[in-house]
Amino acid sequence: MTAIFDFIANIFKYPMQLFYNWTGSYLLALILFALLVKIVMIPMAIQQQRTQIKGAKLRPKIAIIEKKYQNRTDRDALQQKQQEILELQQKEGYSPFSGCLPLLIQLPVLMGLYQVIRKPLTYMLNISNDALTNIVNQVNSFQGVTNTEFSVDAAEQLSLLHAIREHGLDITLPAGIELPDMTLFNGAVDLSMTPSIAWNWLLLIPILTAALSYLSMKVTRWVNPSMAAAASTPEAKASNRIMDLTMPLMGVWIAFTVPAAVGFYWLMGYVFSIIQTLIMSKVMPLPTYTEEEIREYEKQMKASHAKSNRTYSDHLPPRRSLHHIDDDDIPEEPKTPSKKKHAKPIAGIEAAPKKDDKNEN
Repeated sequence: MTAIFDFIANIFKYPMQLFYNWTGSYLLALILFALLVKIVMIPMAIQQQRTQIKGAKLRPKIAIIEKKYQNRTDRDALQQKQQEILELQQKEGYSPFSGCLPLLIQLPVLMGLYQVIRKPLTYMLNISNDALTNIVNQVNSFQGVTNTEFSVDAAEQLSLLHAIREHGLDITLPAGIELPDMTLFNGAVDLSMTPSIAWNWLLLIPILTAALSYLSMKVTRWVNPSMAAAASTPEAKASNRIMDLTMPLMGVWIAFTVPAAVGFYWLMGYVFSIIQTLIMSKVMPLPTYTEEEIREYEKQMKASHAKSNRTYSDHLPPRRSLHHIDDDDIPEEPKTPSKKKHAKPIAGIEAAPKKDDKNEN
């Protein structure tokens, strides 16, 4: 898996180098890099939007199926309901898991991109491993000043750059290499630092990360009416409240444990995701249905059952009483034909008169 991350990072390091050389600002390079990544991911976003559109089109029909079984909790009814929903999805060419594929593809890509941000010496300055080892050894020789021992394999290059700048370490660099300037506002903000609780401008990164994470989820539900309808149950509302709380808190925790450059890149990812969601909702809007349209779907389904001379719920398997659960195992007794038969009179011959028991006596 590490080889995949390195392969992706070696591809995307070139635009990062271009943006930094073009702007001369590491902050602007991060913004442009985050925008480029979002543009590259557009085909996957389109595929995911198409999947959501198919699911939204099926939601009224699935709701009607669920309505038919709302008063049935036995196993046979539940199995029949799932079978009908599955057949409907197959007929419409929809799979609820197809939307997960773009997310699975994006995961290794995003992990590779984070390597570009976390290792600027390797991917932005093209410093070899031997030269990087030499730099790390030089910095570690000042351990009494930095109070930190750095490692080449620990992906601590941003912290390494911060230590060099903060303590003004005299480090010999490879020929033609100049360390990137990650400071803003004349050195007041250093993106190679890790945010802390103490007040400084870097504290805005965790705060904005939490706020934009919360806003991103709200915007996604706002442009997706079917998600809002599905969240009307108490269970769904409770689940959404948990997500609204845990996701921003997770973002804050991560932003406090990584250098500010990584947190800022993640922050810009939320900004462009919100913009992309709003644009997608206009270009490829999810279908919505009125109550009248849903009732029309229900009438069509009832009419379909009526054509087969079945009632609205006759398709359900019959319930069996526990008192007669073994009745099916008892073979039915053969019915004996009636002894009384009425002979059909033959043409030209009159039927004989019935005997009167009283006259015989």
